[in-house]
Amino acid sequence: MIWNGTAGTRVLALAFLASAAGLAGCADIDDYVTGTPGQHRAAPPPDSAAAPESAPAESPAPAPVTPITAAPTDVKPVPVQPGTDTGTPVGQKVQSLRSDLQGIGNELTADTQKFDALKGAAAQSAATYHESTAHIGLRLQVGTTPGNPDLVNEWNKAQSALDALAQTIDGLNGLASAIAANSTHARAQLDATKAAYAISGGVDEDRHQLAQLQDETTQTIIVIDRLNTDVTQESRRQAAYLSSERTSQVSLQTAIAAGDAYGAGPAAPVAMPTRYYGPTGAPIATIDFAQPNTSFQQSLYNSLTQALAARPGASFNVVAVAPTRKTADAMIAAQTEAQRHAQDVVHAMTGMGVPAARLAISSSTDPSVSASQVRVYER
Repeated sequence: MIWNGTAGTRVLALAFLASAAGLAGCADIDDYVTGTPGQHRAAPPPDSAAAPESAPAESPAPAPVTPITAAPTDVKPVPVQPGTDTGTPVGQKVQSLRSDLQGIGNELTADTQKFDALKGAAAQSAATYHESTAHIGLRLQVGTTPGNPDLVNEWNKAQSALDALAQTIDGLNGLASAIAANSTHARAQLDATKAAYAISGGVDEDRHQLAQLQDETTQTIIVIDRLNTDVTQESRRQAAYLSSERTSQVSLQTAIAAGDAYGAGPAAPVAMPTRYYGPTGAPIATIDFAQPNTSFQQSLYNSLTQALAARPGASFNVVAVAPTRKTADAMIAAQTEAQRHAQDVVHAMTGMGVPAARLAISSSTDPSVSASQVRVYER
């Protein structure tokens, strides 16, 4: 089964592909996976019919998780001391430099406030995510019906929380770029302050104020760079967390479909391998995500059908391929996007009937591509 991430509904994989991707006259992948061509697996009965009268009562939902409040950023702008207008050409330059430095400080204050807001949003997304997954885990442990719609809704809620976290990471990357630009501005300001010493027509008070501005500008650069380091580290931490939880969502989806935290019986493990399998040969499918809302289900279905027809026991390695970027922040963003697309492909494959135990996911980079790709290899 697959789930619609917005409506939270369940549909059979073939029905979904037949209506959304225009399938017609294709063999069911389940035929090859189960080894019984022509015989489709029956859909699970409705929850009311599947649960016997003697089934234990469902455990109450856990208490809502208290959101974690992110600590405020310990970055303060450097105070710019007021000066005296000496009326000299150098004094006029000093006033201009002081005004520019105050503007840089205002940008620093705004960036710090935005950073605190983004950290708060990430904490809220994490709280929502863990609340939903904790509810799912408790219900699965005591046992429930396969594909319980309540758990499907919780899974979709958790997925939405991860999507919100991905947007927060994008915001952090954009903020890091803005802070870097402010740092460049501050360094240019420092150069201009040093150059002002050579302007003729100044008095001793002008030199005193220039020295003060030089110190304040130097300290401002240090503070800006510290904030940039904090934002970059936060972005990397959240990106690593997001990648890990995206993988966990695949296993959780399989468990919900089985109605059991440990899968549908002892021979059906639900944990999808995360170890790396090196691709061999050409991929059976390459999906390019250069355009938004890329439709790939039809071609992916055809490729899987051909591969499983030739080798019913085949397993697959799904590789998230990111383009190379010039900066570390841009590289992290590209890798996160590629991993998100790979998770979408994995979700589609499990919905088509490929067991999660036969799938492995890994990441790679390719300087020859301009946008993220997902390549599926048979192993």
